[in-house]
Amino acid sequence: MIKKSKKNAIFNAIFLILMTFSAGCKSSGLEKATAITLDRYETLEDEPFYSQNYNSFFEKKLSNGIPVIIKKSVNQKSAGFRILIESDENSTNIKKNGLEEITLELMKHGSKKYSELYISSLEYTDQAVFTYSTKNDWCEYGFTCPKEKIKSVLEVFAESFLIPALDEEKFNEILEEKEKILQYEEISPNYCLLKDVYMELSKSDIYFAPKRYTARSEIFYSDVKKCHEAFLNGRRLKIIATGNFNDDEVKSLYSQITEDFESIASYRFSKKYPKYDSVDFASMTEKVRYTKSDFFNTSHVLGVFNIPRPCSDEYLKYALLSLYLDDMFYSELKEKSNMVQDIGTGNIMGYANLGIISVYNVLSLKNMSREVYDYVIENLKIEQSQKKIDNYKRIYTSFVLSSELSVSKTLDQMASSLIYCGDAKEYIMRPYKISKITAEDFMLSFEATIGKGVLWFMTNF
Repeated sequence: MIKKSKKNAIFNAIFLILMTFSAGCKSSGLEKATAITLDRYETLEDEPFYSQNYNSFFEKKLSNGIPVIIKKSVNQKSAGFRILIESDENSTNIKKNGLEEITLELMKHGSKKYSELYISSLEYTDQAVFTYSTKNDWCEYGFTCPKEKIKSVLEVFAESFLIPALDEEKFNEILEEKEKILQYEEISPNYCLLKDVYMELSKSDIYFAPKRYTARSEIFYSDVKKCHEAFLNGRRLKIIATGNFNDDEVKSLYSQITEDFESIASYRFSKKYPKYDSVDFASMTEKVRYTKSDFFNTSHVLGVFNIPRPCSDEYLKYALLSLYLDDMFYSELKEKSNMVQDIGTGNIMGYANLGIISVYNVLSLKNMSREVYDYVIENLKIEQSQKKIDNYKRIYTSFVLSSELSVSKTLDQMASSLIYCGDAKEYIMRPYKISKITAEDFMLSFEATIGKGVLWFMTNF
């Protein structure tokens, strides 16, 4: 998914921790995309990014069913490795929000064989960094390091995944830190609004229970041990890696992966899915939710609406539309009309994919849904979008192409493609698909998303 730059304090660190949220404010930076040319290709195979990368993926399954995908990326100076852990239905238990995050963090702090100090020292001796994150539909545990160090680091990493120490004293320290963070979040309007979004949506579908630690969480040390045991299920796991590997290095890496992870058992689990394809915002009688707080002295707004499933062709049309809306909103509502201090679009990524309009310090808008809708209809003209669409195509295409220069971004692309499409190579098809989108698609995408209803959450109007 495209991650647009965040240019205002509205998208602060606390807000970003809450959820996978991509948003943009101010200009989309058209001048940065002018180096990308949009040639017309008759077939997918003719498009250079696809044709140059299609054969760079090594794909195989371990005997326990775990898929392994290794990307040979010639432009990368380091290597990266991740285990993707698909979320099961148990992860929607509201009282256990944040359990996966705490478990993964605790796994970083040592294994039965390698101490926390030893793992920390790898950052200096091997330039290795262990990483973890939680998404709406999966979580991941991995590391980055120089290519020549990957086998030695993988040995330590595998131990931390398979037999972590799970120190109880360290667990208590992590829990105390989570409680402290909550105190700061409660005075963040962004956090409070997103919390309201999740509370409202989870009333009809527990799928929208947040993934991170909240004031309602009740997590005990025994929960962490059970969570880790549940991680060790081959049917939940997918392994991805990337680096400037040659064929022999790929074979050697796969051999070590086999040795380290083929012993993991595979058994049935209930995969986390939403009940519905989309949220029925149109049927909600009250289209605005208000949050009052003595901490807030400005008016913040989040508008939530359905958007197409991640990685789908229809999502790509919405992705270009959101770039267009970013520029339109900021130019007209901020710079010309001074109705807001900042405004941008984004999304909460998931099987039930949601779009976001985020507004900071609203100065004059009162009837948000009607005014924003009318404003877009008035300005979203085919002749106008035809003049600009190539610029947005360049921005999105540039984002996809530049991901090949970054280990973490390549792994991000592979992960979302694998989870949502079942194919880690899906993202290399996007430049070709983007080139086929028309200005007419903008209007169709708008009517299929924002045009079908927006639920607004507001503070201190």
